[in-house]
Amino acid sequence: MQHPDLFPITIEENSSRIKIDQIRELVRDLSLTPYEIPRRFGLLINFESATIQAQNSLLKTLEEPPGKAILILTAVSSESLLETITSRCEEIKLHPIPISTTSKGLQKYYNIPQDEADFLAHISAGKPELALQYHQDPSTLEHRDTLLNEHYQILTSNSVRRFSYASKVEKDPLLAHDIINIWSGLWHDVLLKIGQSTAPLQNIDQSDQINQIVDQIDLQIAKDTINNFRRAHLLLLNNANLKLTVEDLLLQLPQF
Repeated sequence: MQHPDLFPITIEENSSRIKIDQIRELVRDLSLTPYEIPRRFGLLINFESATIQAQNSLLKTLEEPPGKAILILTAVSSESLLETITSRCEEIKLHPIPISTTSKGLQKYYNIPQDEADFLAHISAGKPELALQYHQDPSTLEHRDTLLNEHYQILTSNSVRRFSYASKVEKDPLLAHDIINIWSGLWHDVLLKIGQSTAPLQNIDQSDQINQIVDQIDLQIAKDTINNFRRAHLLLLNNANLKLTVEDLLLQLPQF
């Protein structure tokens, strides 16, 4: 995404949040005259990861943007942003790219064999950038597998083990983010399986774990668990205490 009039903002390396200094720099850039095209574009990726201060610093620009500037914010949901942000934006809901389309793109543009492309398309839930990351950096795939194995260990563990695991997660905010994303994806598969949905599963390599969970819970527990993941995600976005949030999430998980 390189263009003299495009200014993408995302989480910087070795950070877990979009920070206020990034927003201040963006506001300065947008106030300048476009270089090649009639407008300048600010693209704020995963803006739910912005700090409260960073979100607040964008309010005036959202309300009165420079005449030749357009701001595009992406987020997992409007609920994950401050109401003062969403009230100044026009919401456009986007749907994931179909898994088959993602797979074909990986094959065509990156010469990935069909079997691997199909697998990557599934486990990334149709997100091409994530699928490509799994392909180009095998350590991210290993990280996913480790977290999924730890997930089932937690389901079969008592509260003492769960508190101990939360203490480990407390030291790494990025790990908490990964846990919520990866584990909630598995529980979405569980919900689809219990509800006998025809929609494709994301974690197609985790069928044994999914089936073991399905055999021991009902539909309401699956729904409640997914809601608990959503609640934890929103709490962390709003700077809730990391350890307490993770402890509460782990204690709410079913125990087998």
